[in-house]
Amino acid sequence: MHPITSGIIGSILALQSVRVPIGHARVLASPALPVPAICGGDTTIVSAFVQHFIAELPASLKVPRGAFVLVCGGHPEYAWGYGKTAAGAPVNPARTIFRAASNSKLFAATAALQLAERGMWSLIDDVNRYLPVAARLESGTFQHPVTLDALLTHTAGFENKFAGGVTVPTDRVTLARFFASPPRRVREPGFAVSYSNVGMALVGYLVEVRSGQSFARYADEQIFAPLGMSHSNFDQPPPPDWTSDLADGPPQGRRDVVFNPYPAASLVATPLDMGRFIAAHLNRGALDASAGGGRVLSSESSALMHASHWRAQPEVPGVAYGFFEGEMNGHRTLFHTGDSGDHSLVLLLPGDAVGFYLVYTGSDEQAALRERFARDFMDRFFPMPVAVAPVALAVAPRSATELSGTYRTAAYSRSNYEKMQALFAQVVVRPGEKGGIALSPPGASRPIQLRPSGSLTFRGDSGEIVVFRQDTAGKVVGLTVSGSIWDPASWDRIGAFEDGRLHLLLFAGIVIVAMLRLTIWPTIALVRRLRRRDAKPQTAIDRRWWRWSAVASALLFLAPVAALATAFLSFRHPLRAIPVALLVLGIGLAMATVAGLALVPLAIMAWRGTLMTPARRVHLTLLAGAFVLLAPLLYYWRLLPA
Repeated sequence: MHPITSGIIGSILALQSVRVPIGHARVLASPALPVPAICGGDTTIVSAFVQHFIAELPASLKVPRGAFVLVCGGHPEYAWGYGKTAAGAPVNPARTIFRAASNSKLFAATAALQLAERGMWSLIDDVNRYLPVAARLESGTFQHPVTLDALLTHTAGFENKFAGGVTVPTDRVTLARFFASPPRRVREPGFAVSYSNVGMALVGYLVEVRSGQSFARYADEQIFAPLGMSHSNFDQPPPPDWTSDLADGPPQGRRDVVFNPYPAASLVATPLDMGRFIAAHLNRGALDASAGGGRVLSSESSALMHASHWRAQPEVPGVAYGFFEGEMNGHRTLFHTGDSGDHSLVLLLPGDAVGFYLVYTGSDEQAALRERFARDFMDRFFPMPVAVAPVALAVAPRSATELSGTYRTAAYSRSNYEKMQALFAQVVVRPGEKGGIALSPPGASRPIQLRPSGSLTFRGDSGEIVVFRQDTAGKVVGLTVSGSIWDPASWDRIGAFEDGRLHLLLFAGIVIVAMLRLTIWPTIALVRRLRRRDAKPQTAIDRRWWRWSAVASALLFLAPVAALATAFLSFRHPLRAIPVALLVLGIGLAMATVAGLALVPLAIMAWRGTLMTPARRVHLTLLAGAFVLLAPLLYYWRLLPA
């Protein structure tokens, strides 16, 4: 899954988001609804539901293996596995080990609350107070420091840079080494949510600094052991004697990678172990004595972790510590997802003391199975109450025309080639049906229709919630999307000149003009030669200018060819080959740009001459203009070598 400089700090500070002070966090109470007897008795009803769900999946969502664990209060109530592991053994929820991926972040958050409970830090202090000098964050022009509160709610304002995060095992570094280059801050903390691996990994590093031991060992001793999670581990790779129990087998060759900010994604665990973790949270920090576990958080710390600490508006779900908030069938949910070969979902209904863990191996496209399962589960066991008449809006909704525009994800890199992802991470808002808005996500075949539920809040029939934010002058400058089991994400409004669609058109135009220089004119020359027709006479300098335009055009196409050749012929692991290939690409594009910019004075002089044909003058001028456009585009998208 998405821009911001100090020049708009004033606008960011005025965003209409809600920060809930520590100790005064808001919680949406779940309504008192009749719930089917899925806990404390016969689990046949749950078994039938899960197995029917799997059996009825369409072919596109069929997966080879997975598991489901239902948790009631302080203990796992029901566990079921399906399919076979890569080694051919039936999936056993108590033994088969899946990759929890980003659900690792819940353990980093739990550890942070443990240390706060022990007086090791305050969640609202500047984290620089606890970091070694080499790892301290630069304050720059920002008015507010980064706190653990901001890290735990993904509102610290870091750029979303992935380079260096995933690497080969031999290039793995410690968290101390990784954070010796502190993450770059790009906006004021606390005013927009931007999912951050590095932010939650920094929480893990802070745990290391304050506890005096690696995060992996801390988790072993302070979370896994008390909860009886005997088949859970943050080590990379997992313990050798666990290899035969890994759901998709041990990583090999190009799949053998590690995650440097590992507290954010490296956890492996059995489904039943994850059920024990969920039970500890549902039971206010402690496992039921019958499960043989212990306490990891006090009731007060557990309640604090589950409370809402950031919302785009008071009436919509936001972010707890580690968990994201959702609304399903009138119930407040806490959830987190994981994706790393295995897709998973942790979902809690804290007001009903019920939760579950779903995990399965599948493609990226099959990640959507989670949402489908969650909706069916809620509709079956926690159905929506009888509909009531809609309440009239207390405040008139803002004009859909005023809200219309293009919005870019806040979660993207500003400092390297990864910024290119933002070309496609845009949503378009237009006036919709019946006074609402129509939101077109990237790649969607049709827009999502949302109806107003407040002045700046809109809701969709499938649970989508969009909240717009404005600056001190009342101008709309962004939006936040949440709802269902979607991670809340903030998006920033961009002008026409920043629109990725315009930039793609400009790139396409530049390529076409350069391609025509390399194809049309050589073809014309060949036809003339075959027909034995003489070309218009030219001076030697005219010919050199014209040939130089071919060189500049050729360099533009040779740059990506050289980069691809570097990647394929280096015989390296892709994670090592890609940076080298990108460096070659950057150097090649820089050479092409310099050569192309030299055409500008040549094009001017060509119009003063008499021998070059008008058609060639026009094309030379178009080429010069194309390279003038190319230079700032390459700089803006960080494609030139640093």
